[in-house]
Amino acid sequence: MTEINYKRLDVVFKLSIIFALLLVSLYYLKSLLMPLVFSFLIVLVLIPLCQKLESWKIGRILSILIVLFMVFIVVVVLALLMSTQFNRFITDFPDLEVRLQNLFIELITKIENAFNISQQDQLGFLKDNSSEFFKTGGKYFSSAIGATTEAISFMGLVPVYCFLILFYREKFKGVALKFISSESEQRVLDIYAKMRKAVQQYVVGLALVVLIIAVLNTLGLLLLGIKYAVFLGVFSALLTVIPYVGVFIGGLLPVMIAMITKESMWYTIGVIGLYWVVQILEGNFITPRIVGSQVNINALAVIFGLLAGGQLWGVAGMVIAVPIIAVIKVIFSHIASLRPLADMLEQ
Repeated sequence: MTEINYKRLDVVFKLSIIFALLLVSLYYLKSLLMPLVFSFLIVLVLIPLCQKLESWKIGRILSILIVLFMVFIVVVVLALLMSTQFNRFITDFPDLEVRLQNLFIELITKIENAFNISQQDQLGFLKDNSSEFFKTGGKYFSSAIGATTEAISFMGLVPVYCFLILFYREKFKGVALKFISSESEQRVLDIYAKMRKAVQQYVVGLALVVLIIAVLNTLGLLLLGIKYAVFLGVFSALLTVIPYVGVFIGGLLPVMIAMITKESMWYTIGVIGLYWVVQILEGNFITPRIVGSQVNINALAVIFGLLAGGQLWGVAGMVIAVPIIAVIKVIFSHIASLRPLADMLEQ
């Protein structure tokens, strides 16, 4: 075996050890690392805005506060846009529940007539299979309370982390460069610039994609006469930040609302057709043209990243899986021994 092969094996071995330690740290330090990672990704997008304001002779602290306030305004406007119809949805929920029960009764009656299975047998089957769910209901409820607490803590920590990272960014940069030889300094700065560009292009592009899909979903639901069209359209569009699976999860609620609130099944078919057409447009035209080729990752890597992110950090891990893979691809592409791995991630 040649010396080059020994070096490659050594690199692969060290990389495997680092990867294993990183996975363990990400899993067991989730509450600590999740808001920090999100903050770094957000900061990569906000840095150009802060630099622009600072170039206008606005102080760094005031520039950061202005940028964070702009982000806050966008979030508040989005919440207000959805809140009115969401409140109507909550108010109407008892009526929707009654309608769903009636649909369930109609369904088991049709099954009885079609397959000669009595309603008692059907209900007994459902009761037997749902008993295990209720046995573990307390566990799921406790998990939900814990997730809510984590979400509140997360929303409080991210703005603070973003402010501090933006404020001390030059200091962090200086400290990082001290660990690097002068010969490698420019190379590291180039990697950082490409990482920032990749994340910025992905996040800004994804925000524009979500906006377009929200408009298409809402207009389509309004034309079909589906209740809560704005809430459902925006909610399902937000879920598209999770590649592949988000559109299907987001489409379930509008389909259920159409089934419950409309007498004709044609409305349900219309909603399914609407989301199918929007998904085709998003996958083949909207996302490729807006997000561009900077985040050019193949489907296998994305799916693996989604599954890994979901296992480690739940929904939050699935949301940041693609930008994290994009950052990893940029780093690997600038290291000769790891360049084949970067090529493997390419689409």
